[in-house]
Amino acid sequence: MYIKQMNFETESLIMTYAEPFAVFRWLEGGEYPYRLLETAWRFLLDNQGHDSIGGCSVDRVHEDMMFRYHQAMDIAKGVMEMNAAYFAARIDLSKAADDEIHLLVVNPTNYDRDEVMTAYVDIPLEWSGGFSIDPQPLTLSIEDEQGSRAEVQQLSHQTLYPVLQQPIDSPLYLNMSRHKICFKGGRVPAFGYTVYRLSAREGARRSTATMVTDLHTMENQYLKISINSNGTWNVEDKHNNITYRDQGLIWDGGETGDPWVHIPPGNNKILTSHASSARIALEIDGPLLARYSITIDLSVPAHASSDGLGRAEQMKILQIKHQLTLRKGAPRLDIMTQVNNVCEDHWLRLLFPTDLSVNDVHVEGQFDIVQRSIQHEAGTESWPEGPQNANPMNSFVDYHNSEKGVAFINYGLKEYEAMDDSRRTFAMTLIRAYPLKITGVGMQDYSKEQKGSQCLGEQVFNYSIYPHSGSWETDVFKQTTLHNQAMNILQVARNNGNGPKERSFMKLEPEGLIITGIKAAEEGDAWIVRFFNPSGKSIKGSLTLERPVGRCDLVTLEEKTVESCAIHNNKIVFEISSKQIMTLKIFRKGNSE
Repeated sequence: MYIKQMNFETESLIMTYAEPFAVFRWLEGGEYPYRLLETAWRFLLDNQGHDSIGGCSVDRVHEDMMFRYHQAMDIAKGVMEMNAAYFAARIDLSKAADDEIHLLVVNPTNYDRDEVMTAYVDIPLEWSGGFSIDPQPLTLSIEDEQGSRAEVQQLSHQTLYPVLQQPIDSPLYLNMSRHKICFKGGRVPAFGYTVYRLSAREGARRSTATMVTDLHTMENQYLKISINSNGTWNVEDKHNNITYRDQGLIWDGGETGDPWVHIPPGNNKILTSHASSARIALEIDGPLLARYSITIDLSVPAHASSDGLGRAEQMKILQIKHQLTLRKGAPRLDIMTQVNNVCEDHWLRLLFPTDLSVNDVHVEGQFDIVQRSIQHEAGTESWPEGPQNANPMNSFVDYHNSEKGVAFINYGLKEYEAMDDSRRTFAMTLIRAYPLKITGVGMQDYSKEQKGSQCLGEQVFNYSIYPHSGSWETDVFKQTTLHNQAMNILQVARNNGNGPKERSFMKLEPEGLIITGIKAAEEGDAWIVRFFNPSGKSIKGSLTLERPVGRCDLVTLEEKTVESCAIHNNKIVFEISSKQIMTLKIFRKGNSE
């Protein structure tokens, strides 16, 4: 699973953060980093071989893959920094006072956003008084350019000495107090940015507001979260008057299969956390964000039995920690699960009963939403290979009836099972640890000396639960995007630019259309916007751009021209059919060839 997670993160850095804002920089006369992005893509695509991305190779292959992912990620982050520095230098901050810090909040999505954000801010130690060895506590305040004050919740701070690398190659150490804060400002426009002004005053002034309403319980205007003694939790959807109970039950079974096929041992001992006694702690509480941690020690067989017919008698402790985070104004619960995997030959999953009367689920696929039946295939006893009831997913699986539903959103996790049980349980795979045995011409058994397929060590998984009204078309894509594509927050200095403090470079409407790529065109002085219509009906839409358009063509995936598109001022209008992928090639004003 860690390979799929790294692949997802690398794709996101290139396609969501680096490429689009490199295009916007190029539209203003900046240089487009063709070679850098081409190199990043090459590292990423070299990892897409069938047996590489599927985890079907020897350890050395996957070690090389991790190197390539890291190279691609580093390049993408470098392009992100260049993009941010370009736009930050052009914002008019000439009147910034000496006791002010500005935060540039960049929104990489097609949605206007107004949410609780988390940021790290470095504040000079001299702001805390004359004695930096014993700095005074500070209270931070944030305002937008209209003077509207944002809510701020301070999470932590520490004294640090970050290094500024100077052009003369002599490092400069800065005396700083690094504050971790969360704040809720106003609207940050789609594919754009907003600047906030931060100031500090001496003295710690902490809000007494809380999101904790009872023992092991937190809530906002949408959700009430209560944690059970065994480490599962309940999610009450206040708007739809339904509670999803016993969420996050740990399930662990044996695994004696191979990279291609899940094979449980004949005597498969299934273990769950149903009878566990969890350690529950309140880690953060305040007006904007509350977080509980849940730690569970589950005793699990160390490996398969020596004959491969069952699970070993030797047991090891599998420590699993959940962090449940609820934010003000958020209609979803965000969870991070950490696992220190010390066991081999097992399949670790989390179970989420929905108790909804449904017969199918809707799953995000490639440029589509796939509807799959929950009912398992009957009459499979005579099959030479049993059915694999686990299925692939992209970033969400949605259960809904005619009135309400719940979406399970994930960051880079790719396997689920819609269990055909009375509670209509969603099962999400965290780890499938298997012995590395490769079949073909004979059996190659690498399981004794190569342990990469056992996924040993620390693993981290991020996902979210989003109860909603109606079907998946009710903002499930939006909440998935907000969960998986955080805003980029940068600390910027005073400069003499002349640009605005808030901008939106483009906006695709309606929001039910899903953008999948913004990049430079392969040929011509143009750029590409690609999106698709996941709905079951044709839609009339528009793409509004900040800068003038010379011409726009509808093109194929290979960027071959199909026809010209209508343009009204800076707005491109079109009609897109159900399930259609649409690619627009947009020429700069004065460059239409």
